[in-house]
Amino acid sequence: MTEIDSRAWTAGGASDSDIDWDGPFRDPVRPVQYLGDTRQLLTLLLRVTLLALVTASIYRFWGKTQVRQYLWRNIRLFGEPLIYTGTPNQLLLGTVVAVIVIGPALYLFYLVGDTDGGLVGLASVLASIGVYYVGRYAALRYRIRSTRWQAAFGSLGGSPFSYALASVAMLLVVAMTAGLLLPERNWTLYRYQITKMALGDQQFAVGHKPTGLTRVWVVCLILLVPTLGISFAYYKACEFTAFLGATGFSGRRVRAHFKTSDLIFVYWPYASLIVASGLLGFFEIHPEQLISVAGPAGEVLAYALSIAIALTVWTIIRVLVVHNLVRALADKLEIEGPVETIEIKPDRKTDPRIGEGILGVVDVGGL
Repeated sequence: MTEIDSRAWTAGGASDSDIDWDGPFRDPVRPVQYLGDTRQLLTLLLRVTLLALVTASIYRFWGKTQVRQYLWRNIRLFGEPLIYTGTPNQLLLGTVVAVIVIGPALYLFYLVGDTDGGLVGLASVLASIGVYYVGRYAALRYRIRSTRWQAAFGSLGGSPFSYALASVAMLLVVAMTAGLLLPERNWTLYRYQITKMALGDQQFAVGHKPTGLTRVWVVCLILLVPTLGISFAYYKACEFTAFLGATGFSGRRVRAHFKTSDLIFVYWPYASLIVASGLLGFFEIHPEQLISVAGPAGEVLAYALSIAIALTVWTIIRVLVVHNLVRALADKLEIEGPVETIEIKPDRKTDPRIGEGILGVVDVGGL
C-alpha cells in the first residue's frame, strides 16, 4: 500500500507563530500517561449498566459520570491527573432540554421527509443531520469545559451551528464523490475543532494540511472487502499519524506514529456488534413470543428490551474503544521538549450549566 509522509505539507492552513512546522522535532517527550486497568473498567461498566437497566436508564447519568471520572483521573498530563467536573444533574438537565427543544423539531423533519420525497424531503433529511452535528459539537464542548488539569480548565470555542453547517456541506461533497473525499471531510472537521480548543491560556494549533491521504484512502477503499476491513485500519493509522503530526500545543509540535495493528487493537470491541445484532434480532423478529404471554404489552416490552440491550452493549463498546485509544495515544504521543518550560495558566471560560443532551447520554457522539 501507499505510505504517507506525515511531514509533507502543502501551502495553507493556520499555524502558531512560535512553531517551526518544517524543522527537526526537538527533544521528544511523552506528555501523557494512562493508568487505567481494563478489568477495573469492565467491573465498573457492568455495575453501572446493570443499575441503568433496573432503573429504566435513569442511572445512566450517574453511571456515565462515574466512568468519566475513572477515565479522566487515570490520565496523567505532564505527571498530573485530569479531573472531570461534570455532574449527573447537568447530564439529566441537558437531556431534558434536548428532548423538549430538539425532539419536536426532529419529529417535524421526519414527518416532512416521510410525506415529501422531493427537494423538501431532502432538505428535511439534511436539517436532521445538521441537528445531529449541532448536538455532537455541543457535547464535545461540554466534555472539554468539564475537564480540569491542576487549576486550568479546558475550553472549546467556535459555534455548534458553524460546525454543523461545515459537516453537512462536507457530507454532500463526500456523497457526490462516492466517498473519495472522505479524508478532506475528516481534516476539515478536525481542523475546526483543534483550532478552537485550549487548555487554560494555551491554545492548540494546526499546521498545513498533510498530503497523500486521499491517495491512501482510495487504495484502502478498493481493498476494503478483500482485506476484510484491515485496509480501513491501515488508513486510520495513516490519518491519525498525519493529523497529529500537523498539531501543536503551547508553541510546540506533537506527533505520534500509529501502525495498523495499533488501530486494530483500539477498535476490536466493535466486533462484538455482531453478537449484539444477534441478541437484538431475537426480540425484533420474534416479538410474538412475548405477545402470546403478555398480550399487547408484550410487544412494547420486546422493543424496550431491544433498546435497553442496544444501549448497554453500545455503552460498553464505546468506553472500551476510548480506553484502548487513550492507552495507545499515551504510548505513542510525543511533544517537543523541554516540557519544564511549558507554563499553563488558568483561563476559565464559561462554566457549562447543562449537560450535553441526548447524543452524549446514548454515546452517539462519543464518550
